[in-house]
Amino acid sequence: MSSSPRLHPTAAAVYRFIIRFKRQTGGDSPTRREIMAGVGIPSTSLVQHHLMSLEAAGLITRPSRGDARRIGVPGAEWRFNEAAVSESER
Repeated sequence: MSSSPRLHPTAAAVYRFIIRFKRQTGGDSPTRREIMAGVGIPSTSLVQHHLMSLEAAGLITRPSRGDARRIGVPGAEWRFNEAAVSESER
C-alpha cells in the first residue's frame, strides 16, 4: 500500500476490513452494510465513497454492473483452510 496514493484513514480501515473479511470467509466479499458496521461508518453512501477511492487507487476492483457485492483485490488469493474447519469440529 506504500506505493499507492495516501488514503483517507477511513478508506484504509475499509481496505483492512475487506482483506480480513475475505480471509475469514474464503474470498467472499462483504456487503456495504457489513463494511458500514465493521468499520463504524454512519451510512452506505460513505462506504461507497471509500470503495470508489480504493478502486481509483488500484487497491480493489469491482464489476461495473451486475454483482455489486463482488470486490476483488488484485494479486490476492483466498483459499479454503480445511485444517481450521477440522479443528473447529473437534
